[in-house]
Amino acid sequence: MRTRVLAPILACVLLVVVAIAVPALQAISRERTQELVLKRSTSLARFASLARSSIDTGDTTALRQHGETYLELYGEPVLVIDPSGTAIFQTPELTLDDPGVAGAATAARRNQPIDTLPVVFPWSRADHLMAQPVVGTGDLTGGAVVTRVDATAAIGDVRARWALALAAAVAGLVVLTVLGLWLGRWVLRPVRELDLASQALAEGRLPDSLGRTGPPELRRLAESFDRMAASVTGTIRERGRLVEDFSHRLRNPLAALRLRVDALAHDEVDTTRGASLAQVDGDLDRLERMVGTMLDLAEAEHRTGAGSVRGLLDPDERPLELTCDLFADEVVARWLAQATERGVTLRRSGLDHLGLRCSAMDAHDLVDELVENALRYAGRDAEVVLHLRIEDGTAVVEVSDTGAGLPADELALALDRFWRSPAHRDTDGTGLGLAIVAQLARANGGAVELAANEPTGLRVRLALPVAEST
Repeated sequence: MRTRVLAPILACVLLVVVAIAVPALQAISRERTQELVLKRSTSLARFASLARSSIDTGDTTALRQHGETYLELYGEPVLVIDPSGTAIFQTPELTLDDPGVAGAATAARRNQPIDTLPVVFPWSRADHLMAQPVVGTGDLTGGAVVTRVDATAAIGDVRARWALALAAAVAGLVVLTVLGLWLGRWVLRPVRELDLASQALAEGRLPDSLGRTGPPELRRLAESFDRMAASVTGTIRERGRLVEDFSHRLRNPLAALRLRVDALAHDEVDTTRGASLAQVDGDLDRLERMVGTMLDLAEAEHRTGAGSVRGLLDPDERPLELTCDLFADEVVARWLAQATERGVTLRRSGLDHLGLRCSAMDAHDLVDELVENALRYAGRDAEVVLHLRIEDGTAVVEVSDTGAGLPADELALALDRFWRSPAHRDTDGTGLGLAIVAQLARANGGAVELAANEPTGLRVRLALPVAEST
């Protein structure tokens, strides 16, 4: 993948550098050529003016002085001829015996000047002929000036400028290549990490947390993938633990039930047989309650997992988003009789009702479980308070009691499945009540926290999303 992505990037970088460098090199050559042509054209025009004066006056002194100066400055041969074709100024290197020189002189005498040069490149030929007519009276051609331009210096300049330009192009290519490689690595690294993490998740392994590198879109994708992976693996882990807990918890009751049934097969006394049947019936009731509670827990955990991957499910499989109103007086009225029976004072405080973003059944199950748990374990003469409030935009249902509470080391274990405090081993229950509350709260986007109450007792804080109408 890296090659497939970087190859086009580097190809584009190369094309960009070439597209910039080639016109720049051509511009350097044309500029130097125009400079050379302008200087030589100016010199030939001066020769033509002096030649016309020499032809008219017959005095070639000024023409010869200019020619000698030109030779010292440029070192290029010059040939000046009059209308009759006779040389009035000539250097040995340039004669009419040379066909090229003769052709240039003839063209200039016909008013066809050679006033341009081929574009100078580093590999160009060094010598070129230029010719200017010597205009006579009435714009008639009165002779010609021919010179062999030596472009060696211009070629050297072009080579030096080309070298600088090519060096700059290479440096730019290196910089852009390094930048392209870095950019490609910056973009592809999180994609590669995401690919490896996806493979690990598909193989049933928990992937490492993805790094927050790359473009903002990929960083957000990595963050979303981490949340999804944690949710999926957490759901799988919870289901595995649930199966293990089910197997462990059902093993003892089933073994005891089997022993009682085996004993019934050999028990022929009606009295003991009736007692044994009663015990079997009690075991079956206990198993039924345990299985029902376990199914409630499994349903809550399933809803938690479904809610965490809501966007991945089909619309028909997504949990419904319902709202309800929770009234404190209704909860107190529902449990007041049992509170009186247990010798516990039950009252409410705070708001009289809350609008919750969950179903009415879930709200009642959650709050009823917390109140029942407080009534069961607070002890006689204790006080249980149901407090409703809005805290930072979150609905908070708090159930506190003035019972014995839990030690600090047990508070962290109270939400675990099948956990029972040593002080309450003899109390009826499965140890799944608070675990179901925690899972059901998570399924509805909330959370449960346990803390010590002041001065004594336990305080359970249930936080749930507020309905928009609240």
